[in-house]
Amino acid sequence: MSVSKSILKYFALTAALAAIFVASGCGPSAEKEKMAAFMQDYRDTLDEYADASSKGDNGKKAELEAKLDALKDQWLLLKEEIGSEVTPQTMEKFSAEFEKLSKTYAELSGKM
Repeated sequence: MSVSKSILKYFALTAALAAIFVASGCGPSAEKEKMAAFMQDYRDTLDEYADASSKGDNGKKAELEAKLDALKDQWLLLKEEIGSEVTPQTMEKFSAEFEKLSKTYAELSGKM
């Protein structure tokens, strides 16, 4: 009887460890966090650009246009680099967000 209890405890412990291992693997990945940080940087820069546009600060606006254009190029590289590391749903979500922000930038800059 004690052998069967010992085996049962062993299997229960193994199952619990396996569940912890699987659950920890489903958390946010480094690639996903990198993309989220990029999107936040793009969003913040776009907000600064909108603010500079509303204030008529052409110097700041030109500086931020260069940064936003560089971020667009960086997006293409990031998408190629990380595209295979995240799920298609995640990539689709970030691509849609990037397109939305890019459309906002185009509207603000008059580059439609």
